[in-house]
Amino acid sequence: MSIPKPSEILQRLIRFNTTNPPGHERACIEYLERLLVQADLTPRIVAQDPERPNLLVRVPGEGVEPGLMLFGHVDVVTTAGQAWSVPPFDGLIRDGMLWGRGALDMKAGIAMMISAVLALHASGHRPAGDVLFLAVSDEEAGGAMGARYMVESHAELFAGAKYALGEFGGFPLFVDGRPLYMIQLGEKQPCWIEATIRGPGGHGARPMRDGNPGEILVRLERPPIAHSHYPDHGAHGDVHGQCIGMAETHALQAAAPPEPDGCDPLSTWRDRTASRTPLSEHD
Repeated sequence: MSIPKPSEILQRLIRFNTTNPPGHERACIEYLERLLVQADLTPRIVAQDPERPNLLVRVPGEGVEPGLMLFGHVDVVTTAGQAWSVPPFDGLIRDGMLWGRGALDMKAGIAMMISAVLALHASGHRPAGDVLFLAVSDEEAGGAMGARYMVESHAELFAGAKYALGEFGGFPLFVDGRPLYMIQLGEKQPCWIEATIRGPGGHGARPMRDGNPGEILVRLERPPIAHSHYPDHGAHGDVHGQCIGMAETHALQAAAPPEPDGCDPLSTWRDRTASRTPLSEHD
């Protein structure tokens, strides 16, 4: 069989509306399955929900080195309320570029990965280790039906794989005019923080000066935003890093530990933290 060009595969992938939620990635995954079956490979479909399946295929190697896994997701974020100059699910080529939802995140990655697997298999070359290709559903909404399900319920399918290339890694970023190739060692996770603020209570009808824990709560709940400027071929762009963690806070009046006579608990807290850099809109 002739292997479609990566751009042709990408066009087909974009034409599957896999907006998550609700996802409905089944038709897109079945298209990838057909490409692999037509190439005499044996992909495996694994699903917690039949409409939201995942696909895994393994190209055997010599077994003298650990395996390499190529993995990505086929779902995309919504286009609702967005002004598109082209239909987002038509996969049009215009001005030498392919346009559509998922063209970057990350159906282009899926197209490149499956093209590499098909080319490797067609060449007859046996790599030193197995090469695995994994396409998952539900990445854009937490991964419960996709990566999490695969790891928690079918980890044995990844046996022998030590290295992986996913959505981040392998492509260059330009920092100060120099190419930087990213290596991803982890994935973002929520960070839950519980803070107890001790001090005298207040009342909406009786304002209190220099003693209202609510001021501290407001500062804790303010998400810090970091600003960095990196030149990219002469253009400057802002990189905004926003705290993902959420703070569950409690203001307690009676739970404060005993303080020395004449000492205001909140004043003591301020004294202890006076040497720290205060929060600002740009922290």
